[in-house]
Amino acid sequence: MGFPDYGEAVGLATMLPFGVGNLILGALIDTLNRKRVIVGASFICSISSSCIPFVMGIAGLCSLRAVFGGALSLNPITSFALLIDYYPAE
Repeated sequence: MGFPDYGEAVGLATMLPFGVGNLILGALIDTLNRKRVIVGASFICSISSSCIPFVMGIAGLCSLRAVFGGALSLNPITSFALLIDYYPAE
């Protein structure tokens, strides 16, 4: 795999868990504590982003980006659900 192909592989490794996570985790968020989910997802995003410079290969990079994409998919869902909780329709 050449250097230009890394961008496609890393992009797919990030966006595939992000898209699947948005589809699956949307219904799951309604059953969990939303504040803890958003704190946990933000923590996982920051840890996986912090570990990326220390990875020595494309497999490790893609796996960390997959973890990042999966955790990143929780943030918009949880944020929208929190907004609905804080500002209900009148």
